[in-house]
Amino acid sequence: MQFILLIGFVGCSSGVQPEAPESRLEIQSAYFTGVEHRFLASADHGLVAPENVAIVRGLCPRIEEAVYRADKGKTGQIRLMGENLNRIETLSVQDGSGRFLESVVHREDDGSVRFALQCTSCRLVPGFRFGERVVGCLGPGYSLRLLGGQLQLD
Repeated sequence: MQFILLIGFVGCSSGVQPEAPESRLEIQSAYFTGVEHRFLASADHGLVAPENVAIVRGLCPRIEEAVYRADKGKTGQIRLMGENLNRIETLSVQDGSGRFLESVVHREDDGSVRFALQCTSCRLVPGFRFGERVVGCLGPGYSLRLLGGQLQLD
């Protein structure tokens, strides 16, 4: 009789949904390593001229904190907090397959931005408008990597 009651108790407790796995990354200082040109809106434009790279660098949105929350399968959401995030138009999601995927920006009331993702291992580069094209900045504090659902510096 005790065995049956224990099974009933275990069956009831298994209905509780655990909180979604979360990965958090705080970035103390940024280090610019380059400009990303591969965005859908910039497909017809060439590279940023070398004399304009310093200007792009000065305009880069700066990531100070990122939180990734996994959903089911390969889906999840990432939330970015930092400086100049109002400039972000899209997020380049590079999963290593050669495809160029982008995620739409969702702006939060607190100034942070949120994106839906369909990968658990990918490079994430926020894109912003520079003239006629969309570009992104690379390096710690500007772009991120998601490896196995864990955030890392790029």
